[in-house]
Amino acid sequence: MKHFYTKMGMLVALSLGTVIYSGNTLPTTATTKHLTQQSNRTSTNDIYEQAVPSIFAIYLDSRTNKSSVSGTGFAIKAQNELLIVTNEHVVSSKNQIFYLINKNGEKYKGRVIYSNKDDDIAFLKLSQKPNIPGLEIDANINKFSIGTSVYTIGNPYDFLFSMSNGIISNLNENVVFEDGDFDELLIQTTINVNPGNSGGPLLNEDGEVIGIVSSMLEDSNGMSFAVPAKTIEKNIKKFNGETF
Repeated sequence: MKHFYTKMGMLVALSLGTVIYSGNTLPTTATTKHLTQQSNRTSTNDIYEQAVPSIFAIYLDSRTNKSSVSGTGFAIKAQNELLIVTNEHVVSSKNQIFYLINKNGEKYKGRVIYSNKDDDIAFLKLSQKPNIPGLEIDANINKFSIGTSVYTIGNPYDFLFSMSNGIISNLNENVVFEDGDFDELLIQTTINVNPGNSGGPLLNEDGEVIGIVSSMLEDSNGMSFAVPAKTIEKNIKKFNGETF
């Protein structure tokens, strides 16, 4: 069965949405409920604090305080080189200089050094190298299971570095987009994503990248999709001129 989806990164934000935190169903007793909320909050916060230094808001304009964010990117290490990973549709203008900001407000210039429209993936290189470790990747798709908790940090509607969570709800094959792009496999999640989330990392409970948030089902609420991390590794090899 073919499904048609809409990519998010370059959509115009016409109105501001309500930010909703979706947690697990909690027990009814007051004491247990309080302890469970506290435990979940600490665990989720650890993932956020571990990941957010390596995440960036990507802008098309140097006037980042006056222009809407184009999407999200995140840093990884590839052969001791720091790369910013994002969706190709976020940075489709290859010759353009992009402006990236981290949570500390530090601004960097970036340029596209590799892109693959078919896989909707691109790598950027920053003009200056920030002192960050980069995120770890877990590309073992056999470890994915329906119901696994997942997280993303992104920049929906200019609400910078916002965290959302959900579960893996399916693994979809033979996905076709409105513009004709094709994906062999996408990770379907219940995370409610919006324009500005494109290019952000899909994280597991260890804070490792298992995918790139890339698309949502049009007119849906909480039905989003991510390119799996094995596609990142495949394109790193291609970028380095290796055979895969």
